[in-house]
Amino acid sequence: MKQRRGQQPSKVQFVVYGDLASDGRAGRVVIKVDKRRERSYAVPVASRDTLSVNDVETIRLSKNLRRGKHKVRVVFIPDDAAAYERSRSQVMVLRVKRAQPPR
Repeated sequence: MKQRRGQQPSKVQFVVYGDLASDGRAGRVVIKVDKRRERSYAVPVASRDTLSVNDVETIRLSKNLRRGKHKVRVVFIPDDAAAYERSRSQVMVLRVKRAQPPR
């Protein structure tokens, strides 16, 4: 993933799915950048059997991350630990470049 500082922020897409669909909230998704909590979102669960494009959630990271490489991870924290397992994504590397000067 790449982005330029102060410009259009990168997108992170994720989906939480399970064996049974839930009408309510499944839990929270926490976005971590460099092991720090960036944002947190309440998410519904999608049925594994009927997974569709509409179930994919998209969020944007901060557009003011400092230049360099950043490690991004998505962590799912369930509301009901008996119904869902806590999980986390693989680490994604985001490279932020210097902003382009105005033309």
